[in-house]
Amino acid sequence: MSLLLFHGIANKNNKVETFGMLSICHYSSCTRQGKGIGNWFELCNDILGLIVDQFSAIEDIVHFGAVCRPWRSVSVKKLHFSTIVDPWLMLAEKEDSDNRGFYSLSTKKVYHLNLPEARSRKCWSSCGWLITLGLDLEIHLLNPFSRDQIRLPPQPTLPGQYPSIVGPEFVRRVFIWKVILSSRPTRDDDDEKCVVMVIFSEFKKLAFLRLGDEVWTPLDSHRGITDVVNFNGQFYAITHQGKLLIVDISSPHPKTIEFAEPAERINIYAKFYLVESVGELFMVEQDVYEACEPPTSDNHIHETDGFDVYKFNFDNKKWPSRIVYGRCQDK
Repeated sequence: MSLLLFHGIANKNNKVETFGMLSICHYSSCTRQGKGIGNWFELCNDILGLIVDQFSAIEDIVHFGAVCRPWRSVSVKKLHFSTIVDPWLMLAEKEDSDNRGFYSLSTKKVYHLNLPEARSRKCWSSCGWLITLGLDLEIHLLNPFSRDQIRLPPQPTLPGQYPSIVGPEFVRRVFIWKVILSSRPTRDDDDEKCVVMVIFSEFKKLAFLRLGDEVWTPLDSHRGITDVVNFNGQFYAITHQGKLLIVDISSPHPKTIEFAEPAERINIYAKFYLVESVGELFMVEQDVYEACEPPTSDNHIHETDGFDVYKFNFDNKKWPSRIVYGRCQDK
């Protein structure tokens, strides 16, 4: 689960100011002047922005923002609204804790953030934000950097609800399968650029909203959708049969449209995922088999046998007839 987060580091010899989740160190060198030394404090934001744009690791951006307040404001903007090359992965929640662990792909370290807003809530991530769902069935967008929250229409505004006798814990666990954003929310979303898309219900259908909507809008969509992704400004979905769909939300009657047939020789019993990488659209096939442990037990479990990767060809609207990245065994 990719997240764009950070971890602040403060030196005990420097003054520390808490700003949201970030520890800021005020270094005297930021404003030191002398012969041949300029006032770095007065560098304009455009130049600072060009500098911070060269960073791909969240840790580097945070260290840059720890120099002084003007530099901090630029790093805040970078973490808020830009795409970070090296994301963090969110780890499973520890019981009875407001802290959440995140694994940095660049430093191979685990960092912990205080996020009480995510405590005991089911979480997804998209575009550097968390989407949280609690036992109250309220849904929020949560920025892990500033801890700002945007309230979305609650889960019961989606169609196809379970009977009232079904408890909220079960509903929270199984009703919503995935949530993604089309883009990062901005401070002014009057242009309705940010779209939130969900896979929901036991039939795994699609619904969406634009920030500011009071209810979710269901699509006239295929059933059995296993994944959805926003690629080059367009939503694509894939079914449990491996069919690629275009998600059309621009028409008065939002719907899914079949775009490509399944790849040849795929395992129709596998799970399918869509991934955007380096400007290409990929399908990951996860082969799963059912096993019993021990053999005489009725307790069936599912294990992963391996992964196959396909790259979509938009010229002929087909997946390749063979696997393009070989087989990765999950052993």
